[in-house]
Amino acid sequence: MTTLSRSLPKPRGPAVKTSKWDDSDEETDTKAKGNANVNVAAALSQQIAVRGAPPYGLRRSSGWTPRSTLDFGDGGAFPEIHISQYPLDMGRKNGQAGGGSSGATLALQTDADGTLRYDMVLTHAARDGKIIHSTIKSLKDSDIDPDADRAKPSQEEIDKITEKTKAALEKLTESRIQANQPKGVVSSTSAANAPQFVRYTPSSSSGSSVDTRIIRMVEAPIDPMEPPKFKHKKVPRAPPSPPAPVLHSPPRKVTAEEQKNWVIPPCISNWKNAKGYTIPLDKRLAADGRGIQDVQINDNFAKLGEALAIADRHAREEVKLRAEMQAKLAAKQKKEKEDKLRMLAQKAREERAGITTSSSVPVGQQGLGAAVGAYGDSDDESASESDEEVDKDKVREREEIRKERMRQREREMRMSHMGADAKAKVLSKLNSDRDISEKIALGLTQPTTSKESQFDQRLFNQSSGMSSGFAGEDSYSVYDKPLFAGSSSAAIYRPKKAVDDHQDSIPGVRTDRIERIVDGGNAEGGSGSMTRGPHKGFKGTEGGGSRDGPVQFEREEDDVFGIEDFMSTAKRGREDREDSDSKRRKSAHDITELAFQSNRPGIQSPPYAGPVEFDSEVLSAMATPATGHVDPTFIAKFGSSLEMLRSVFYAPTGQPFVIAGSGTLTWDATAANLVEPGDNVLVVNTGVFGDWFAECIGVYGGAVDSVGAAFGDRPTLAQIETALKAKKYKLITVTHVDTSSGVLNNIDEICALVKRVSPETLIALDGVCSVGAEVIKQDEWGIDVVMTGSQKALGVPPGLAVMVVSKRALDVALNRKSAPSTYFASFKKWLPIMQKYEARQPSYFATPPVQLILALHVALTQLVAAQTTLEARFSEHRAASKRVKDTLESWGLKIVPVRRECAANTLTAVYYPQGVTGAEFLPKVAAKGVLLAGGLHPEHAAKYFRVGHMNVSVMHGALNGHLDSTLNAIKAALQECGHKF
Repeated sequence: MTTLSRSLPKPRGPAVKTSKWDDSDEETDTKAKGNANVNVAAALSQQIAVRGAPPYGLRRSSGWTPRSTLDFGDGGAFPEIHISQYPLDMGRKNGQAGGGSSGATLALQTDADGTLRYDMVLTHAARDGKIIHSTIKSLKDSDIDPDADRAKPSQEEIDKITEKTKAALEKLTESRIQANQPKGVVSSTSAANAPQFVRYTPSSSSGSSVDTRIIRMVEAPIDPMEPPKFKHKKVPRAPPSPPAPVLHSPPRKVTAEEQKNWVIPPCISNWKNAKGYTIPLDKRLAADGRGIQDVQINDNFAKLGEALAIADRHAREEVKLRAEMQAKLAAKQKKEKEDKLRMLAQKAREERAGITTSSSVPVGQQGLGAAVGAYGDSDDESASESDEEVDKDKVREREEIRKERMRQREREMRMSHMGADAKAKVLSKLNSDRDISEKIALGLTQPTTSKESQFDQRLFNQSSGMSSGFAGEDSYSVYDKPLFAGSSSAAIYRPKKAVDDHQDSIPGVRTDRIERIVDGGNAEGGSGSMTRGPHKGFKGTEGGGSRDGPVQFEREEDDVFGIEDFMSTAKRGREDREDSDSKRRKSAHDITELAFQSNRPGIQSPPYAGPVEFDSEVLSAMATPATGHVDPTFIAKFGSSLEMLRSVFYAPTGQPFVIAGSGTLTWDATAANLVEPGDNVLVVNTGVFGDWFAECIGVYGGAVDSVGAAFGDRPTLAQIETALKAKKYKLITVTHVDTSSGVLNNIDEICALVKRVSPETLIALDGVCSVGAEVIKQDEWGIDVVMTGSQKALGVPPGLAVMVVSKRALDVALNRKSAPSTYFASFKKWLPIMQKYEARQPSYFATPPVQLILALHVALTQLVAAQTTLEARFSEHRAASKRVKDTLESWGLKIVPVRRECAANTLTAVYYPQGVTGAEFLPKVAAKGVLLAGGLHPEHAAKYFRVGHMNVSVMHGALNGHLDSTLNAIKAALQECGHKF
């Protein structure tokens, strides 16, 4: 190829570009097109010569890559260059251009180092001069190229740049000066704001003497203190750039090693709450309510404790002294007995041998040498033998000391040769009775595999948590364990032996004092009797005999405050109360007046008074110390009570409310929150409480219409449907059981009718005398508000207004047009309070009745968690109601409800029989221990009386006999009044 190019003549046309990166491509092409007489063969040969491939071996290192057809010459690929090659377009697909890549695909290229240039994706379509940092090298520091052109610019360029910079600075400075100048000052330099002079000639009709005037006109200055005429609104800031994405690790299971690392050691706590969470010991102690109670300790406790401590110390000293004295006496008696036996044996030997002694020495003063002196031939031999005995005793004593020291050295040697584990075992056996705190103080603790052995077991209990470590909630006993647990009290009078048998003295004990007492003298060295104690006794105990055992105290009465007598008196019944009741009720008129004033009747079993009888557990819940409404125990029970109310009302979606007040407060809350001035309200009236409910709604501006019936009957469904079709009502109210008449409304049928005729109408049910004893399914029947009090079938003393509100009624109350005309009964005020307590969080709007709510929690627990279901409870009330009504009708009495299906199951309203009046009948019943309620309806009050039968009087009737005693009292009173059965 080189020879061919040299043999050809030079082309006469313009030079072909030598580089594909040459910037004069267009220029060259234009000139080439204009020259028509180019020698094609010469140009081709020149191109071949220029575009020829580098020599073999240098193609890859120089970075040369064949791209066009000319690069391949007369054909043939280059195998050492690893790219797709198409010599003479052989193998190229149809539709591809013959000299470059197709579509959006770029051919791979390499740089001078042989690295693939992936940045061609970014730079292939970029404009000329654009800087693209596409590699890591572009981000690294590089040295200045010494060959770069860094010559000093010429003076002309310097002056040009200086003028340009000066003009920019002057423009910036002028704008700042103009901005700081006052706006109201007229600038003399400004042509637009310069004063103008106008010649003015008035008309002759004005009568002025001046012919021509020169007027100077300037712009009116702007007052800088004048407020702006236009309000500038700030444009809201544009949204910021999105935050940087947060990368989270993928979820994974916790490994066994991580679980082991997160194990809470037993020293903190192993007590778990109801949800299974482990509560630390300090948090548990802080939350159990002890810190809230204000404990006050009487000063006499300190005096009593000090006196007991002194008495204990003196008693222990006496016990120790007595034991030492008894030991000395026993040793002395033993010694005397041995001496006596020795003398008897010596005399026997002498008599046998025929030897007689010249003198007799008392046994108590005779030593061992004197006792055996007869065996020798002279006094010297006896003295020498006694000296030998003394020496033998000393030698024996020294031998014992020597042996003891030898055993101690052997023990220490064995301990030094033991390993760490063996030594720890031996020490643990020797110190097994020591507590961990003592072991730590003595440095005897060793790390072991067991975790529990390193903690003081007195700080926590691993077996049963709070139930064993502390007393119960209702227990305030500080001494939870007996004084001598696991041992006998007589053990304190037998102290441990403090010394060995061979020792004659006890460290820390005055043996001389004991010896003086044993010898017959007193403790102080004088003469006296042994019956005298070691120290002076308590005042008032003079003349007592010696004490050889524990102090005996007289047993006091168990019932110091007379509580058992009080309870037994309360349980004896009417026999113990007849006299007091007769004295308290002076006349029959008082009884009748009291009965007429009672608007919530109930069975009264002596000696209790109130609407109904209450369970003993409910009353015990109220007999608790003062508890705050933020106490954790109260919060938990209040929240649980709200949850259980949903079960009792059959309203899983309703919102319970428990407020301090009577059932009448629920009327105010319903009317004030759901009724706005001018709203139409329909009242289904069956007695006095329907009239009063209508009056309450009228107070809050409601337009009330009533649908009623004759006394003892209830409105028909046709009457209610006619009223609903005649007008659009926002609310309809129904009294489930009107206690003034004993009439029961068919609330389930009424709710179905309202849903069919006027579905947008809210339904409110007064269930004061029915909730807990009559069937009420709030969510299923579509009742929006159910109201009740605590003193009836719920079985809680009066004082709580209880209601459950549906979500629809809450939406109406919270989105009403006008503000509710109540403050205390506003749903907006109480809704967050109830929600907080139900979430087990404290909250406050008005102080709740804590004791009553605690009693409500017990009563609801008996309703919901008892073995008897709610359906069985309803059946029990129906059976009790049937029994009472059947019995009264069998005696010739007539009940107020006209039909049994409209008669309530919680109470019975009964007409007086012919010839019997309330003033005569009610006192006779009260004299028998039963307090009945008279009539309440103003038109029929003197014609009937009422008997309540609900709650424990029905559920525990077989035990307390309330129904039997009530019916017997009614029967006896009727007989006394002359009624014929």
